[in-house]
Amino acid sequence: NIMSEKLDLIKKILARCKRKDERLTLPLIMSHCLPPSSKWSPPVMIDNISGGGLKFHSAKRLKSGAKFNAKIDLPNKLQPISINGKIIWCEKINSKKDPKKPLYNVGVEFLKMDNQDRHKFVSYLCEEILFQYLTDEGKMKPKWI
Repeated sequence: NIMSEKLDLIKKILARCKRKDERLTLPLIMSHCLPPSSKWSPPVMIDNISGGGLKFHSAKRLKSGAKFNAKIDLPNKLQPISINGKIIWCEKINSKKDPKKPLYNVGVEFLKMDNQDRHKFVSYLCEEILFQYLTDEGKMKPKWI
């Protein structure tokens, strides 16, 4: 059937990826805080995201292993989803806007998510994967063949 064929195509695509999870570049915005602090950061764009983690830019160096809470705005959802995780890595990069100001890439692993938020998140990611890799007719887009 068509759904199993689409699923097989997606499995083949994901098998090519070296990561545990496929990373997608999506226009998502998040705020975060680092417990025990309850102060939330201003909203920032997420560089890439998967079912297991995300990457974003930070003006501050964040400590590897630190607890991390995020609120991510998903398109067409009134409430952001909440995710608990930990910082896996943080590396200094050169800022293109202002070379004198430090900028860091930060990698976060997801640890815990409310079941309702997980359902919203997984549904959103699945839709985006289908949109990026398959045509409306269910065939692989030429750049992925």
